[in-house]
Amino acid sequence: AGHVTGIAADMANEADVSRMFEQAGAFDHLVATAGTPPPNFPIGETDMDFVRGFVDGKLIGSVMLAKHAVRKLSKGGSMIFTSGINKDRPPVPGGAVVAAVAGSFSYFARALALELAPTRVNIVSPGWVDTEMWDEIVGEAKTGYFGQMGGRIPAGRIARPVDIAPAYLYLMQNEFMTGETVHIDGGQRLV
Repeated sequence: AGHVTGIAADMANEADVSRMFEQAGAFDHLVATAGTPPPNFPIGETDMDFVRGFVDGKLIGSVMLAKHAVRKLSKGGSMIFTSGINKDRPPVPGGAVVAAVAGSFSYFARALALELAPTRVNIVSPGWVDTEMWDEIVGEAKTGYFGQMGGRIPAGRIARPVDIAPAYLYLMQNEFMTGETVHIDGGQRLV
């Protein structure tokens, strides 16, 4: 049995990320699940400030996490980042930026897995997960969105955090898995 600690940091602020690792001390596994509402705009209507915030919070933030984690991560430890299904499902109008960022994560993990070996680096790629972030994205329409998408995917519903958490545990425990993306989306990327 291990000990789990969560420490919050602004992933767009390197000083805050550095402070978080100083506060944490030595650790065995980094799990990065930070997310921000995605910029789903037609490319001609894209709000570049919103896109920069999304890229800073998701991709650049993950790079900062890796940069500072290597100093504190124990030998035999792992880093697990969270991507999304947009790179693996049929393209959707307005989803180009989100797909580009999601696609970058698999290459990021593969490159880091080689660079940081024997530290393991992997990605969890969930589909839609019923979290508070969706309240911000679609507000009161969330129930309708989830009902519609849940009815389309093979699993028949949208994931809950409890559905996704075992993937992170598996990656922490499996010492022979590195540079991989684990899809846990109820088949959402198929539709």
